[in-house]
Amino acid sequence: MGKHYNPLQKEFLILQYRKNMQIKLSDFCKANNISDSAFRKWMVQYEE
Repeated sequence: MGKHYNPLQKEFLILQYRKNMQIKLSDFCKANNISDSAFRKWMVQYEE
């Protein structure tokens, strides 16, 4: 089972990704041990 992130951790990771969008999403997710689909879902929820 994967690690569960709280909302503050998710927000931190989203903001880190947005600061440097030259990195590919898949590379960012791999470096932070997050699935691409989960991270995309977090970003959609963060937008709402």
